[in-house]
Amino acid sequence: MSTDAAVTSRGQEPKGEPIVRWWALLLSLALLALAAVFGREAWRVSTHATVDSWTQPFIDVMSADAQGSAAIAPWMLWGGAAGIVVGLLVLYAALRPRRHTHVELASDTVSGWTRQVDIARRCSATARKVPGVSAARTTAGKKGIHLIINGDIEDENLATRVREVVNEELASLAHPAPLSVTVERIEEVDTNV
Repeated sequence: MSTDAAVTSRGQEPKGEPIVRWWALLLSLALLALAAVFGREAWRVSTHATVDSWTQPFIDVMSADAQGSAAIAPWMLWGGAAGIVVGLLVLYAALRPRRHTHVELASDTVSGWTRQVDIARRCSATARKVPGVSAARTTAGKKGIHLIINGDIEDENLATRVREVVNEELASLAHPAPLSVTVERIEEVDTNV
């Protein structure tokens, strides 16, 4: 196989964690607690221990009404409906698409991804290297990249030069977001020195 071969398929895109992860963790803790209760009941029955049952009062309530005959109480129907709703919510959370957290890099040889925060850091670092820029800060999102620079406000071409240099840096992205550059004036602070 040639090392010059182009990538024929993209790698799997990194995505945010599924919301169902935390629900599954809580459900597993509840099931562990339930297993402990039934384990105690199994121990009680197998050893003929004279301790009170934890589950028998619940079984008695579920199996008989006030007169002692089997009946379905209205709260049981509401409990069943609540169980169905919880089940549907968990199913939705499991099948819901996860958030897109990364941006694809443009490359013919590798499949690479980067985060929005890394794009913002690269833009700020690149802008700081331009002569006349004293500070830079960037916010990057899906809709665009906003770069605010502090520097020589007398230089009318500063924003244009910064835009050109940063756009060259953003060329490594498969789909670069639009870039806006703002030159911010910072008032000088008197230090009384």
